[in-house]
Amino acid sequence: MKHIEKKPTKVVSTTTQPLAAGIDIGSNQVTCVVGIIDEELQKINVLGNSIVKCANKRCIEAGEIKNIAEAGHAIRAAVKEAERTAGGEASYYAVAVRGRFIEARKAIGKSSTDPAKREVTNDTIDDAINNARDVITGDLSYASDILQIIPNDYTLDGASGIQEALGMGGINLEIEVHALAAPILKIENIDKALQHAEVNSQVKVYSYLAASEILVRPDEKELGCLVVDFGGSTIGLVLYIDNIKFICEIQAGSDLITKYISRNFKAPLDEARRIKEEFGAAVIGDDFQNYDFEYLAADGVSLKKNERIYLIQEVIQPEIDRMLTKIESVLRDKGYTKDDLSGGIILTGGGSLMESMKDAFERFFDGCSVRIARPVTEKVIGLNNIIANPSYTAATGALYYLFSSSPEQIESRETYTFSSLSFLNKVKKFFKEIF
Repeated sequence: MKHIEKKPTKVVSTTTQPLAAGIDIGSNQVTCVVGIIDEELQKINVLGNSIVKCANKRCIEAGEIKNIAEAGHAIRAAVKEAERTAGGEASYYAVAVRGRFIEARKAIGKSSTDPAKREVTNDTIDDAINNARDVITGDLSYASDILQIIPNDYTLDGASGIQEALGMGGINLEIEVHALAAPILKIENIDKALQHAEVNSQVKVYSYLAASEILVRPDEKELGCLVVDFGGSTIGLVLYIDNIKFICEIQAGSDLITKYISRNFKAPLDEARRIKEEFGAAVIGDDFQNYDFEYLAADGVSLKKNERIYLIQEVIQPEIDRMLTKIESVLRDKGYTKDDLSGGIILTGGGSLMESMKDAFERFFDGCSVRIARPVTEKVIGLNNIIANPSYTAATGALYYLFSSSPEQIESRETYTFSSLSFLNKVKKFFKEIF
């Protein structure tokens, strides 16, 4: 199994707390982080990491399992390496999944409070969410099921915009939810790969929501912001204006740039990837330096030469422009424009690491602020080389999601939500029930 980064120095974990792993099944690679809850700070503490490329380059395509055994090998290798760097074995796992087979849906769930108390309880909220689940399930084909469901907006006795309904007095509760549905057989193939990797006691979360949950600040949500998760074969979009407005996945990504370089330069894919990573950039910046570079031809022996300015202007930049146009088109089709993004654009995912990618977004979405994301410090701490690297965001988000849930939900492997309870209360409940 080929690792695409150097093995970090082993970290010796002195904690007696159970370790957990967040696993991101991406495009022909698996990313994993291992961590704990820092009991003093009440935050996720990321201790170990790894990225493993599939030996069979087509065993995972845009999050979809194409070869169960090979995908299982990659998952197992990624988990073992992350555990090694964290200094211990994980007891629980959360898996971030993505793919064109996942469909986003919205619904309204309704419920009523106990007539004697007239107060919103956890049962009231659960009943409303289950009602919404039933509505969505009724519209799905028999071959699909809900992967994840997220409460988005509360209305109590006709009053909308309620951020936290728990404990409020009222009678009729409505909850708008976003749900992610997927074909059962696609999820079963992921399960089989995980079983092959001996990854048990795991839950699943939609990759782009997992990433967004740890990246976006409350003020950015309130102002309106777009999270762009730039992956290998897919680009995930999550738009917030106060709450989630839409979730979308575009079939594009950095692997397409690699393929375009390979075709244009008539070079092997591995060599095209090296060219992209060593000499590529999204746009020509103010401090750009042009020079010639050598690369291997398609025969794997002959050397060829080309200019860096040609690579960027004629090969990479047109492909980036097409992707940015797709993103703008999605916004427009959903009824939004860049003027709705007062909170800016938040870039994450491995593709965001390309040189001058931030500049490309700033030029295209003129007037929008753009930042390369890192987890907010109120939720995540850890080794800087992990949490500052956008390649680990989805896996870290899955880890955060896992620690935000109760052990019963983990053990039952049921679909669950970001609860209306505060993160701190859920963390306390998690450790209280473990010990």
